[in-house]
Amino acid sequence: MVSCPFNKGDTITLQQQYVIVSLLEETQKYWLLEGTQIPTQMTVMIKIYINDKFSSITEAEKAWKKEINVLQSKAGITDLPVQYIESGSIVISGEKLFFIVLNYIEESEQLAETAEEQEIEFEEDEALSETHSIDGIEFTIKAEELEKEKIPQTATSLSRDVDDFKPEKKIASKPSAPKRSKRKDAVSEFKEIPEEPKGISFVDEKDYLKHISMEYFDRMNPQNYYPLTLDIADLLQDEKAPIINPLTGERKIQTQSQLDAKLKNPIVKVRPILPGCNVVPREIETDFNKASDKVTFYVTPFVKGEIIGQISFISEGKVFHTTKFDAKVVDPNYVRVVAFLGILASFVPKILSLLGMDLGLDTTIDILASSSIAVIGGMNIASIIAIGGIIPVIIASVLIRKRLKPKSTRVQYRLADFRLKGLKLPTTS
Repeated sequence: MVSCPFNKGDTITLQQQYVIVSLLEETQKYWLLEGTQIPTQMTVMIKIYINDKFSSITEAEKAWKKEINVLQSKAGITDLPVQYIESGSIVISGEKLFFIVLNYIEESEQLAETAEEQEIEFEEDEALSETHSIDGIEFTIKAEELEKEKIPQTATSLSRDVDDFKPEKKIASKPSAPKRSKRKDAVSEFKEIPEEPKGISFVDEKDYLKHISMEYFDRMNPQNYYPLTLDIADLLQDEKAPIINPLTGERKIQTQSQLDAKLKNPIVKVRPILPGCNVVPREIETDFNKASDKVTFYVTPFVKGEIIGQISFISEGKVFHTTKFDAKVVDPNYVRVVAFLGILASFVPKILSLLGMDLGLDTTIDILASSSIAVIGGMNIASIIAIGGIIPVIIASVLIRKRLKPKSTRVQYRLADFRLKGLKLPTTS
């Protein structure tokens, strides 16, 4: 037979918590424990069904439910010395155990019932007697004596004949308190009563392994808002290529991480922290029991430059996991100016030529080439070396940028990116 794993001082948690005081009885089908309910300090009995002598765990559960039903309905039970409180189940060492918590019926309830019965009898006796008071002394004359002695009913006649009989002081007898049944009797009556849980189970820690895929803009423009999405799932998500906007400098990327935690409560708060940015909403709750869940925040930067942010995962008021990430807020106006000047450089010469304005734009390549050779021919060696050093640096910079750029990056343009709103052009004095 499996020995009971609960010892004195251990705690069992259902809707309320109970401290084990002692083991009352140990059989092949159940353990009977005495405990104390922590909030109320009430003495309780805890009956635990075990799958030892039952044919299967289903049979143990059936007996458990039957006993709960009987205790809740009290059908066919008289003078039951226990009262049902709650029930639940838990898995310990691979075995599912079923719990029932009860308490003894309060002794005051039994006393009240007995006292009420005795009070009725006392009132019947009192009806057969009369009570009188002379000089502050109360005495009772029974109906038999009244009939026998023929005592007058007025106070004055009583005062004259008071010496003819001995007054009897009235002493109200207290009803004798019934003796409380011993716990062994309560246990023996409870043994054979078989009971239905109310869906209450033990709060036990559970291991969670989650894959977190975070999509966010690591390059942002000030005064715009950007989505920050976390996909929290049991399975690893597909990787997504970064998306970049060359005109604004905005870039959206995906990062993946893993979270391994042991929690009692599967409800977890997700809270992003980005200094210098407004984040809406401040936090969102997610259920780790779900196979997949997606939460989205919106970030509005108010500063420029580097930002070091983090995502905090909070359970029962404590941060149990943190994911850090980097971002940068860039001003897109400089890129827009270059793009605008490039457009002007492309269209203005052609427009001026159509308007008949001669700015030397009709010069042919041959004349330009001969002029260039003449210029180069007049340069000294030092100037040629300087030009020869600048050109390789420009070429190397272009190649390095190409190499560092992610191969799968997609370029994305928007018409609104060409706006020059908020741009302050230099003024000439």
